[in-house]
Amino acid sequence: MKRLWADPARRGLGVGSALLDTVLDRRTGTVRLSVWDWRHDAVRLYKSRGFRRVPSWDPRPRLLCMERIAR
Repeated sequence: MKRLWADPARRGLGVGSALLDTVLDRRTGTVRLSVWDWRHDAVRLYKSRGFRRVPSWDPRPRLLCMERIAR
């Protein structure tokens, strides 16, 4: 996945969740993403969808790397 976000005016309406769920419903195998550790809402969303933190593939400080196996 790359550059998934919802317009700030639409945040809190489930748009990001719907986008993420659509990707996960259509994908098989491992889905990987990175997110800044200070984006708490995004990290919480990813964790709620089964993403787990994994060793970083990116050297930038505070960037979390996460993945999950799509169903």
